[in-house]
Amino acid sequence: MLSIIVPTYNEKENIPQLVKRIFKVLDENKIEGELVIVDDNSPDGTAKVAEDLKSSYNIQVIVRKNERGLSSAAIKGMESAKGDVLCVMDADLSHPPEVLPKMLKHIQNEEAELVIGSRHVPGGGIENWTMKRKIVSKCASLIARPVTKVKDPMSGFFMLKREVIEGVELKPKGYKIGLEIIVKGNYEHLVEEPYVFKNRAYGESKLGAKVVKNYLSHALSLYFHKDSSFYQFLKFCAVGGLGIFVDLGVFSLVYYSFFLNAYGQITGTLYSQTISFGAAVTFNYALNKVWTFQDKERRKSKVTKQYFMFVAVALGAWLIRTLIIDTMLTYQDAWSSYKGPLVNLFVSLLSIERFVLLIAIIIVMLVNFFGSKYLVFKREKRIVKPSEN
Repeated sequence: MLSIIVPTYNEKENIPQLVKRIFKVLDENKIEGELVIVDDNSPDGTAKVAEDLKSSYNIQVIVRKNERGLSSAAIKGMESAKGDVLCVMDADLSHPPEVLPKMLKHIQNEEAELVIGSRHVPGGGIENWTMKRKIVSKCASLIARPVTKVKDPMSGFFMLKREVIEGVELKPKGYKIGLEIIVKGNYEHLVEEPYVFKNRAYGESKLGAKVVKNYLSHALSLYFHKDSSFYQFLKFCAVGGLGIFVDLGVFSLVYYSFFLNAYGQITGTLYSQTISFGAAVTFNYALNKVWTFQDKERRKSKVTKQYFMFVAVALGAWLIRTLIIDTMLTYQDAWSSYKGPLVNLFVSLLSIERFVLLIAIIIVMLVNFFGSKYLVFKREKRIVKPSEN
């Protein structure tokens, strides 16, 4: 059964039309469903209007007197819902119920466990937004970019299997519970289904300074979720820093304690460097596995494959670093003429050689990280385009 959760506050003018449209769509498409209205004790009598409709439609009405907030209302509705598929949408008619069958089809066909109603994929759009609201929405989406690749992370219109949120600790702060589910949810495939967002016909928008402040606080907290690319990158850099000490320590131990310097500087250094590189790579692999990416794979064959892939990525990154340094130094006359003021500042502070090395290190760090995240410890939540289905 499909449970549609609608948080409300002062929406009495919109509720009758919304209910009629939702159940018309469900009936026409032979979808078993219920509507769960979670009202924050609206002074305009929204709950009373919803209660009056219960005799004609399959509706639950929950009135919260001591809590406020769209996100916490959505969570309350999902907890009270009877269906195995859950949908959250706004009460102001900005989310068209006519899209519900398309969203549900992705889940029924096992194409995705989470479906986002999207304004920013082909076929989606926004009607009659002011420039100010477009700028606010764009900025909010950019803020969410470090934690998700979804094109419309601000969408409040989404559908999911119940197991996507089972065992997940959701913190209902702010109004973008959908973004939190995108980041924290238990799913492998996500679809963005296009829809056209329409401005509310009645009532007032809830967007204000407090809502924006709560969103910023909420988004920042998601930056440090264990599956956030931003947080994983910070940990990956920390592991890399520790790996440098391991590399230097093992090199010194091998070179001096085992008297490899007796073979001559070049040969001794080569042997010692090879051993210290292997030790550092092994150290980095182990710590990134258990801490950075929290990979739980324990099968010996799989772990062995992971390890050698990690080594391959590290060697590939080292080769890229060498090529970057060689190319930039060889052709420095060609690119140095295009230096801007920021590049000039770095060059004056570091020297041309150190500047080139810094650029190479940054690029190699990114290559190492994304290679590890998406090749070695691959656990990606895949975004599937509707056209692929």
